[in-house]
Amino acid sequence: MELYPIRVLSVAEIFERNIEAMILSGKLKIGDKLPTENELVEGMQINKNVVHKGIATLANRGFLRIVPRHGVYVADYVENGTAETLLAFMRVYDNDGKMDNKLIISTVRVRVILESAVIRELADSRSEEELERPLKVLADIREKLSGANPPDNIWVGIKLAEEFHALCMASENISIPIMMNPFSSCCAEFSRIWADQIGAMNAVAARETIYDNIKTGRGEYAVSYLENYCSDFYSKL
Repeated sequence: MELYPIRVLSVAEIFERNIEAMILSGKLKIGDKLPTENELVEGMQINKNVVHKGIATLANRGFLRIVPRHGVYVADYVENGTAETLLAFMRVYDNDGKMDNKLIISTVRVRVILESAVIRELADSRSEEELERPLKVLADIREKLSGANPPDNIWVGIKLAEEFHALCMASENISIPIMMNPFSSCCAEFSRIWADQIGAMNAVAARETIYDNIKTGRGEYAVSYLENYCSDFYSKL
């Protein structure tokens, strides 16, 4: 059994997440004006410094637009968002406790585009040495899952995200792992959902199939296989 540290959110983090949740749930709509800082302090019973810094943080994430001498407005976070905006989406759940499926599918499709480029490149080079690191991560997952006390799918999701990052690192295109770094938490959560859908060992086997085809130079088959199991993933959300 692996233990993970428990971290209590600060008041500032709770404030920021509350505002994010109100925006992403539609309670606060794009263009809406927020209450003044004094009104937020009084209504939420928190320190003014927390409110001031929280608003600045949310503006940097693309959620708010600060207009000097006029106030603070909900920004068009789709147009102005960053990777932090995407991670905020990951923290917001609907009444059924499920994530927004449209966001999940959109993000995974971006990953598939980048992963397909890496797969084709590595299949052309057929260098098994480049694949040692991601394959070792998969072997570690398989070993743990086969043990007496297999880890939960949260752990599996984290490790599958690590394997994906290791695959990106094998590419000669250094931009790909750098571009995917901000989405590591998203990849871990999507992988956890996938493991819940089809079983952790089946998820590992599917990833191993990708590498089997890379090693035999069948890049297009590997990409097709990736796209097919992602389509199955979308249909089960």
